[in-house]
Amino acid sequence: LDRRLGAITMRYINPERTVILRDDGAFVPVDPANSDYAAIIASGIEIAPYAKYATLAEAKAARLRDLAARRWQATQYMIFDGARTQADAAIAGVTAKILARQILQSSEPETWKLADGEFRLFDTAALIAFGAAIDGFVQACCDNEEALSAAVEAAGTIAEVEAVDFAVGWPTSAPGAAPPAAPLGASPPTPPRALEA
Repeated sequence: LDRRLGAITMRYINPERTVILRDDGAFVPVDPANSDYAAIIASGIEIAPYAKYATLAEAKAARLRDLAARRWQATQYMIFDGARTQADAAIAGVTAKILARQILQSSEPETWKLADGEFRLFDTAALIAFGAAIDGFVQACCDNEEALSAAVEAAGTIAEVEAVDFAVGWPTSAPGAAPPAAPLGASPPTPPRALEA
């Protein structure tokens, strides 16, 4: 430490100011018994106060990671035909079902579960409409992430980076999505009553 002390910069890495980070990546505990800490104090080098982000680039990188996680969260569920249903996670199953129905040339509607207690009868056209709604919803989420990413990248200070509001702009359903035609909306048939003796 002594050989480079004059060229080293320091900063506290936590609000409690119990650990110092040197610019060579070393962590120095704030402990008078620690020889590195004692050398820092003896040198008179100023220790920068704690900051959540050390540089503007670090702040942007961290916020963009947070934004990606927020977008992933937003794509998981959407509102369709009045029900809160899986979105991004459901697209593979919807696509497979559409393909299977087209190969088998099936025209009969089938029961599809949107959520607990929310069942619909979907024919192939209704499934395609459902898949298109998911695609539009996920795309709208990605578009919002792009817009918020641009705001982060355009920020000129750490304070401006932190001021970008990640709570705005997320859709709850596909833009312009409308429920497909019948038979969507019907419930599965009820079992027949037992014959009376």
